[in-house]
Amino acid sequence: MEWLIQYGRAGYVSRFRWVESAEASGAAVPLQRGDAVVIRTQRGIELGSVLCPAQRPAQALPLGELLRLANADDREHEQYLRNREANLLRDFTAQVSQQQLPVMAIDVEVLFDGQIAVVELLPWGECDLSPVVEALCRQHGLVVQLYDLTQVPQAKLSGDTPTCGKPDCGSTSGGGCSSCGSGTSGCSSGSCSRGQVKDADDLTRYFAHLRQQMESQSRRTPLV
Repeated sequence: MEWLIQYGRAGYVSRFRWVESAEASGAAVPLQRGDAVVIRTQRGIELGSVLCPAQRPAQALPLGELLRLANADDREHEQYLRNREANLLRDFTAQVSQQQLPVMAIDVEVLFDGQIAVVELLPWGECDLSPVVEALCRQHGLVVQLYDLTQVPQAKLSGDTPTCGKPDCGSTSGGGCSSCGSGTSGCSSGSCSRGQVKDADDLTRYFAHLRQQMESQSRRTPLV
């Protein structure tokens, strides 16, 4: 059985299935809406919140692994990660301010495995964040990924061209990440990201948009 689970600071939604080891050991218990679970996504190990069983329309979403129910130790670890996020945000802000770079860090998210940090940025000019990212990688022992919020596709709210209702229908803008990863040769990074948004992100925004539309209706049928 597959489940729709929400995860990440941005509220991504995808479908997840119990790993084979959990099913074999009987640990694949029935889930309820709001249950906290540990999952493996395209980004890494994360905490998620169960929404509902995945129905046929959700087959377009990528499939991740449902590892186990979250416990008290996981909640304690989550608080530890929040402290790491605060420290990383503080150091990033201090460095870009000192170097007078035209960029602001809006939010920082350290994934549950404690290895990857996603920094959401709002730049207002061209910038090369390579030295900053490399310093943060060494200082915090993390793989730092940058996400440019100005490059996220937006909904077409007006115009003569009809759309299908998908938030980025007809949009030609793109976004993405640049990252700093530790390897045998040290730390390397890119500048402010200018790549294309992955299809998984497009689909996540699409389903989040549909969910908002459903919740805005005065009459609706509960999902669970």
